[in-house]
Amino acid sequence: MWLPARAPLAVILAVILALGIWGAEEYPIWGTNRSVMLSRVGAHQEEEMRSRYLWFGLASIAFAGVASAGNSNGNGSGTVESAPVDAWGAFTCELLADGALPPQTVPEQIERDRQLMLGQPAADGFQHKVIPVSFSEDGVNLRTGGRYLFDTYAQARAYERFVKEDFVTEDGIQFLDRDLFLENDCYSHLVIGAQETAAVFNADGTTSRAAVRLERFSVDYPWLTWFYLYFAWPELRDEALSRDVNAIWLLFNPEAGLVTIVSFRDRVDPSWENPPVFDFDGADWATLGALAGMDPLGDVINPGSWAGWSSVLDRSDFALNVWPAFVPGDQGEPSQWPNSGPFLLPTCGDNVCAPSRGEDFDSCPADCTETCGDAVCDGDESETLCPGDCGL
Repeated sequence: MWLPARAPLAVILAVILALGIWGAEEYPIWGTNRSVMLSRVGAHQEEEMRSRYLWFGLASIAFAGVASAGNSNGNGSGTVESAPVDAWGAFTCELLADGALPPQTVPEQIERDRQLMLGQPAADGFQHKVIPVSFSEDGVNLRTGGRYLFDTYAQARAYERFVKEDFVTEDGIQFLDRDLFLENDCYSHLVIGAQETAAVFNADGTTSRAAVRLERFSVDYPWLTWFYLYFAWPELRDEALSRDVNAIWLLFNPEAGLVTIVSFRDRVDPSWENPPVFDFDGADWATLGALAGMDPLGDVINPGSWAGWSSVLDRSDFALNVWPAFVPGDQGEPSQWPNSGPFLLPTCGDNVCAPSRGEDFDSCPADCTETCGDAVCDGDESETLCPGDCGL
């Protein structure tokens, strides 16, 4: 690991970048224009800010080159074909779900929530979501939640507020207050870096995200950590992709002082398929074990307790459900269920019309009205039966 030898350089870079960002005319992580920064120093300093950003930005690039020189471990992106993910915001949510819930109700609720959540203005900029699932330590309840990417940080923050406050269904219950959820821990994040070797969805519509791991650290010096992470990212990225991880995110929440690493991988055995009837022994343990059993990626960039870092979470899960971008009326691509496990897949008769899965009045009159899927909430439709049209 390179940080201890380069710690003074990291501090210098932090100061340089801090000044550069202070003078930014436009910085895309905020998802807004320069008004965020101008509000701090006054519009009369705009020209000075532009000049300062230019010069310190150039200096930052030069120092970044020094920091990265000689830093390759031989397993970097040069040996693995990959592409950066154009996302600046992320949202993660850890949920502990009551293990006593009837399994057959889970797909229905997830399908309804998908349409209700993604059909809101608060979901603008949404790219995709992976729902993790595994048993909790007591072997009774379920760990689940979500791993989301957004175009901008501002959009991720807006979605966080929606999930925590504004997502109230017609029964008057706020999302996180449902009896189903015993605990919750949800955050929006800046995306320091995101890279993938495989697209989320394959050409045949299936997903390449079969398992997901989340590592989280609490840090004592958020401002310095923020900038350190930008220079630590290349080594983390290269190491992750050398381990058969097919996507890696490095996230940071400056308000809470949290560094989060999310990694994904595809099947160890590409021929594995979901069994038509749940078989606990037949679950894809090889894939989950490969991701959970590798050394923590956090070790690559964690400078240790001397720098105020402490590990607070490390969990590996099956990917239960993967959501693509939403189209009004639910006319887009369907969500994928790579590890449906003990839950039945969404099906006709589950009390929610899912046009993206081919349901309409002709194919599934039990769930769909004649006009469900036209992106207009008609008189005989509701958020319960036709969430893609009616929303909240």
